Amino acid sequence: MLALGVGAGAAAVFPVQALLALRGPQVEDRPPPRRPMRFGTGGGELLDLVVLGDSAASGVGGPYESGVAVTVARHLSLRQPVRLVNLAVSGARTADVRDGQLEEAVRLRPHVVVMSIGANDATHGTRQRDVEAGIETIVSSLREARDGCIVVCTGSPALSAVPRIPEPLRTVAGLQCRRVNRAIAGAMEGAGGFYLSIAEICGPAFAADRGMFCDDGFHPSPTGYAHASAVICGFLDHILEHDSTVSVR
Repeated sequence: MLALGVGAGAAAVFPVQALLALRGPQVEDRPPPRRPMRFGTGGGELLDLVVLGDSAASGVGGPYESGVAVTVARHLSLRQPVRLVNLAVSGARTADVRDGQLEEAVRLRPHVVVMSIGANDATHGTRQRDVEAGIETIVSSLREARDGCIVVCTGSPALSAVPRIPEPLRTVAGLQCRRVNRAIAGAMEGAGGFYLSIAEICGPAFAADRGMFCDDGFHPSPTGYAHASAVICGFLDHILEHDSTVSVR
């Protein structure tokens, strides 16, 4: 029996990874389209949106068109035309985003960045200081590339709600998730980004409804993506409408 503490969290990393790889059905793990996608036909300056992160950002578990990237792009296009580029890679940790996605994102000089990261750091036991350092580099680099860039990070979803992970490992994964999200929240605030706790806001709904998950019991279903995307869109609306320090012009 694992004791539910820091030591247990580290000891559980390999079992959690093994269970995710071997237990239950698999779903298609395809990369998102890399080409720029345009949304909206109205007037106004083109808003460049870049999506970074892991499988939740790339839409694994449902049709790409129902995932976070396209849903957010369509929502923002109600304000002005949007050009979306999705650089997310399934399985990415914070260091992978920094080392493999950030350079291209900086080159694109986006107005808005949505980043889903943290779940794989939690399941792999990434040290908090490494998560913090990676987030600080990502956010500061993006904001240096374009003054006023809005960088939103959702953190890890609530791993304590994931049906694919059995107890007691699910509880341990939930503790790891909260540890990683605390590191992300502090680093985002310190670097001038915006942290949206998708675990706290969406976790109860995912825990209560198995239909929020796709067949593999880990990634969101189209219903789950719709729920999370609505939260992200509302959060972006609040930033754009109420924070005078940011600009998409």
